[in-house]
Amino acid sequence: MNETDKIVAAILAAAQTAADGHNKVDSYVTNYRAMLSALTEASPTTPAAGRGDDIGTRFQMRRSNKE
Repeated sequence: MNETDKIVAAILAAAQTAADGHNKVDSYVTNYRAMLSALTEASPTTPAAGRGDDIGTRFQMRRSNKE
């Protein structure tokens, strides 16, 4: 194997490694989007507004019970 063959082999190996990494990241992003979509569909309201309202209501109820 001459120097040119070694350089080409190294470039191809690096390109394959980069492609593998890209595919792995793409898979993570796809899974994350699916999870977020499932969570959003399961929530009756937007998550932030729903949680905030629930926490505020519970806190207010606890406070009024203590008084």
